[in-house]
Amino acid sequence: MSSSGAVDTALTAGLQRVAADAAQLKYAEEAEVVQKTIQTNLTDLLAKIRNRKFISRYSFRASMYHDSVPTVLKRLKAGVAPIEFYDEKSDVMRPASVRAILNAGWELYKTDLTSFYANFKAGEELERLDNLNQLLFKAVEASEVKRQWK
Repeated sequence: MSSSGAVDTALTAGLQRVAADAAQLKYAEEAEVVQKTIQTNLTDLLAKIRNRKFISRYSFRASMYHDSVPTVLKRLKAGVAPIEFYDEKSDVMRPASVRAILNAGWELYKTDLTSFYANFKAGEELERLDNLNQLLFKAVEASEVKRQWK
């Protein structure tokens, strides 16, 4: 991502502010901290979300979806962690993006869990669902490692 430096800078600054504020504030539960943080920053968050120039840099457009998600989804349906995929345009293997992995996982959850479950011995549905969650987690983790070390 060309904007990853800006995101890193914003996250680092945010983390420093949160750490400084956390030293002064005492909440009973994590959920209350989240709620108070959202309430405090709601105006700024909404302004950024509604600013097309800001959001478009982070959008996962339909062209990006069609470029990567179907290939990632095919691997996921086969019970393979979609860490990377063959990019026909550049004729190389490349790491799957976190967005592509999560979109493929969501599509599989919503449209075709039965075909995924067929890869595993019959058993409890939660065990087979955990297999999918673990594949998604492994794919996200490993694709990010691959991207960082490339």
